[in-house]
Amino acid sequence: MSDTAPDRRAGSGRADHRRKEPPVAGPLPESLELVLGDQIYIAKDALSPALRNRLVRLAAFQNPEFYKAQAMRLPTYDKPRVSASVRRLVRDGVDAPLANLFVHAARHVPPDAEGVNRARSASEAFLYRRLETLPGTAGRFRLNVELPIPFDGWGRMEVDLLCAEARVAVELDGAQHLADPDAYRRDRRKDLLLQENGYFVLRFLAEDVGTHLDDVLDAILRTLSHRQRRQS
Repeated sequence: MSDTAPDRRAGSGRADHRRKEPPVAGPLPESLELVLGDQIYIAKDALSPALRNRLVRLAAFQNPEFYKAQAMRLPTYDKPRVSASVRRLVRDGVDAPLANLFVHAARHVPPDAEGVNRARSASEAFLYRRLETLPGTAGRFRLNVELPIPFDGWGRMEVDLLCAEARVAVELDGAQHLADPDAYRRDRRKDLLLQENGYFVLRFLAEDVGTHLDDVLDAILRTLSHRQRRQS
């Protein structure tokens, strides 16, 4: 039996085989005290150096943009190894279900891989739950809403997330939309129809919900604030 297991490094489309880490040797504490603040804090006095190092490695959520640039021999000076999205997630507060959704939304999936649609749905589910937990957006968005706007031969149009009161529609696109001319044209027709009916459209790549969460949330919050000022 092999002592290696396949592992997909964040930000790369290939699997590598790395040796399984051995159990941490030495006496282990019966319990640990954790404090959740802007980061997760663990009292390290009772930890052995080996256990301390293992916890640090487990806690590091790698930034896929760093490893993508590294693999392509591009500069990495402006790309931190640890994703800024994780810092934003912790800063705004996170529970176990939301963390699980984030992991699925942030994972790198090649555009032609099986399960791309599931990954996109995970991005929608994560963003919706994140918005439901923030004071400025809680209760304001609905997921997968149908609007009475004829589109592509149907009498209705579905949008990924909708804030009806501010008339803001949020669309999350898989990366394949950029490579498919027909999908691109369809999205532009959809945006135009929404704008003609008084909606402001925010369109993001689905993968950016995991890798650029700061930008996505800030854009949504700015748009809601701007729309609210215009309506008042």
